[in-house]
Amino acid sequence: MFKKTHNKTADAYYGSPEEWKKVVERDDIDLLIIATPWEWHTPMTLYGMEQGKHVACEVPVAYTLEDCWKLIETVERTQKHCIMQENCRYNNEEELAWWGHEWLKPEKYNEYREKHNHPLWDKLKTQISVNSVGHGGMDFVMIYRLIRCLNQGLPLDINVYDSVLWSAITPLSELSVAQNSSSIKVPDFTGGTWKNNNKSEMLRDI
Repeated sequence: MFKKTHNKTADAYYGSPEEWKKVVERDDIDLLIIATPWEWHTPMTLYGMEQGKHVACEVPVAYTLEDCWKLIETVERTQKHCIMQENCRYNNEEELAWWGHEWLKPEKYNEYREKHNHPLWDKLKTQISVNSVGHGGMDFVMIYRLIRCLNQGLPLDINVYDSVLWSAITPLSELSVAQNSSSIKVPDFTGGTWKNNNKSEMLRDI
């Protein structure tokens, strides 16, 4: 497919468990998209940022609290973007309503759709239709937003603090279960900066 669409073949890397590092070390790559088994997510993300790359990683970006803190330290030191790629956050609200076991009658669904259709989906309607092979268009919108933000120097829709907070729920839940389901304090990965109000660029200028 790559040869058909780009008229060239992709470079292949194989033969060693560490072969992926050769890709990361290339100087003609700015962004890494990591979609590997979970145990590779954090090591690849950390190594990528150390090599001067922005990183977009599949869920979860980490599955230990120690790795969560390592990611934050590395982002803040290298000043590279790290985003956990979850395509469902780009799903259109209308689809979520429809997926809810069809609990809306068709006429109510159409009313809801007309009222709440996200402007981003309206803007990208043609592109989504052409590129909707991934989860009904969610994958396309996710990559569109990622590339647009990086190209224009905008904050990403989800930053490293959002990513590790989301990922930390699993190890925090394990701690809770190990302590007879007691409450476990969620770390403030932002160091208090979550209290600052930040406008959503995604909704201001799509």
